[in-house]
Amino acid sequence: MNQLNLSEFQKNLNYLIDNNHNLIDKGDTPIAICIEGDAGLGKTAVVEEVAKNKNMTFVKINLAQIEEPAELVGFPYKEYKVKINNEEHWVSSDILSALNKDAVLTKEVRMSYATPSWLPREFNPNGTMLVLDDFSRSNSLIIQAVMEIINTGSYISWKLPKYTSVVLTTNPDDGQYSVNSLDKAVISRMITFKGKFDIEIWAKWADSFGIDSRAINFALSYNHELFEEVDQSGEILANARSYTTFCRAISGLSDWSDSKSLEIIHQICAGCFFDENNVVGNLFTTFIHNRLDKLIEAKDIIDLKWETLEQKLHESLYSSGSLNANVANILRIRLENYLEKYFKTKGSDPEKVKNRLIEFINSPVKYFTKDQLFKVISKITNEFKVQTNSWYRNSDIRNTLM
Repeated sequence: MNQLNLSEFQKNLNYLIDNNHNLIDKGDTPIAICIEGDAGLGKTAVVEEVAKNKNMTFVKINLAQIEEPAELVGFPYKEYKVKINNEEHWVSSDILSALNKDAVLTKEVRMSYATPSWLPREFNPNGTMLVLDDFSRSNSLIIQAVMEIINTGSYISWKLPKYTSVVLTTNPDDGQYSVNSLDKAVISRMITFKGKFDIEIWAKWADSFGIDSRAINFALSYNHELFEEVDQSGEILANARSYTTFCRAISGLSDWSDSKSLEIIHQICAGCFFDENNVVGNLFTTFIHNRLDKLIEAKDIIDLKWETLEQKLHESLYSSGSLNANVANILRIRLENYLEKYFKTKGSDPEKVKNRLIEFINSPVKYFTKDQLFKVISKITNEFKVQTNSWYRNSDIRNTLM
């Protein structure tokens, strides 16, 4: 199965929701979507973001926390058919005693299901996003109930709101998680995407959610060691969730290079990661020693006077005498994320950004490689065509993009 990062999955999800809308208008059944990936990948968060951007009603149910199907589909109750003024009605057994004497009880009885509390009561023309979290961790009875909801958009006596898209999240069935294997009959009823961790996408998310800038730089500095390199037990040291927890836990420490703060960080590392040898703690010590916690902020790369900026960049990027391309790449990623937010802000100044990028292009001392400058400029000009349309008149910009 092809692996997609969450940005790629998001594009597919946007299309499939729109397609489901069209299918429903034609009287067809919408298609369920499943995203499989490691814990902490951000599967649910990206689905919620799509729902928010489309102004959809968002409903999330954690199936792993449900033991009885009734908690998902509603509790069963008995109904009786009665005649009132020659009209037939189905009424709950609970209110039979409250009917007036004109009601005539027939012999017809049926079982119905109460509308579950999570089901939206108000129709949203933009649709509803129903997320069934941890699908593969639920028991077989819950799985069967979910299949009925997916197949028919209903469960016996109630229906999902019109324009509902169902998204399921699962963990891989690879021996690392306590999940139930899904047979082909289940898998064939949905489109499944396998998600993969992408450090640049995580960094973009972390920037938008206010994660400590120093912690983002640490993750970018040691992406391979933290999230990719597998130890002897077959486990990676961290996943997105455990690392985000770590970021939040150390956010109250102002000076990471202080010996007392570093000791606390080492102890928190031991409690956050799958790391008996405290490899993360040792990496952190190296990170502090190399002063990567003191890296210039992306905002300052645009706002500082060129002379001041050059001095700060030279300290970070040329400490060994030659350009440290890895550190430059961290700054490139942070700059891209900052500019994306900057251009979405009212009052942004595209000329100011363009002039700063031209200074980088023409600088005798290279602080970014040509490829890194290409990535920054092409990303911004592609995403913000209206604001940057005039940039192409500049020969330095054009030559960098060629």
